[in-house]
Amino acid sequence: MIGGDLRAGTLVAGLLAGLLLLAGCSDDGGERATPLPAETPTTSDVVTPTSPPPVVPVAPVAKKSAEGAEEFVRYFWAVYNYSYASGNSAALEALSGKDCTFCAGATQEISKAQTQGLQQTGGEVDAIAIRAAPGTVKASVVVTSVLDQEASRVTDPSGSVVATSEALDAVRADARLDWVADSWLVGAMTVATGGR
Repeated sequence: MIGGDLRAGTLVAGLLAGLLLLAGCSDDGGERATPLPAETPTTSDVVTPTSPPPVVPVAPVAKKSAEGAEEFVRYFWAVYNYSYASGNSAALEALSGKDCTFCAGATQEISKAQTQGLQQTGGEVDAIAIRAAPGTVKASVVVTSVLDQEASRVTDPSGSVVATSEALDAVRADARLDWVADSWLVGAMTVATGGR
């Protein structure tokens, strides 16, 4: 049920308290019964709706081609979103080369948030265009993405907002992909600052 649901025990207690209040009223001028205080639901009594857990994106078949590189970058951004939504950076780390400072920064931020119990709402990246550099694909290729990112907010375990960010439109990201052991890895990533 949207907005939460009360457990049956709390509902019954609330109904009983209401009936006792009504029973305490009389018009005969006699003594009125003092109503018992109603129970206040605790946070454990309220069922909070949960969204389904994020699902790990399915990796495309690795192809050493411009098309394969573009598919990999689209997959990278899906894994990036998954990692932030789930608080699990393992899948993102698996796609990142050891020299990718953008990737390391993202995985460290995700791990820090998980350790501190922080929760991010929004911030999803949408890759609106992805293109590999023209030419023959060899050991490395540069793939450019044009990205939009939703506004986001980060809350601590008490629900206090600790950070916010505005939405970004048409941000350019250039990824250098390296072909290693029959698959792509992000060797480096530069993201243009600016946007909306």
